[in-house]
Amino acid sequence: MLRSIIVIAAIITASSCYGQEMKYMYNKVYLDGVPISASMAKEKSRFVSQEAFYHFNRAGKIRGWTYFWGILGGYELLAGANNIQYNTEIGLLDLGIGFWCVGHAMQRESKRRVFLAEGVKAYNSALEEE
Repeated sequence: MLRSIIVIAAIITASSCYGQEMKYMYNKVYLDGVPISASMAKEKSRFVSQEAFYHFNRAGKIRGWTYFWGILGGYELLAGANNIQYNTEIGLLDLGIGFWCVGHAMQRESKRRVFLAEGVKAYNSALEEE
């Protein structure tokens, strides 16, 4: 909590609002060397580049659904393991659904990384055009 307050204060008190370049390294977005969240990057890009705003917005939506698929997959894996333990036939189906959901969540997370990288690229190209 304190870290996010410090990051917000650093961004607000920065001298040049539009001259700051974003970088994408190690699955994180950095603004002048300070890591920021995808939602903060979305708000920074709102008035600079609509294309970057779109990419950061999509990355945020994907993250929300990734949590859903991950939680559902974990539940199905636990239910499947429990059902197999008690020799019910539905256990293998539950495990299959659980593995699919977890795999789908991992695939969506890689898609989220692509949207973040494209958002940073669009933001920086919009800054160069100004």
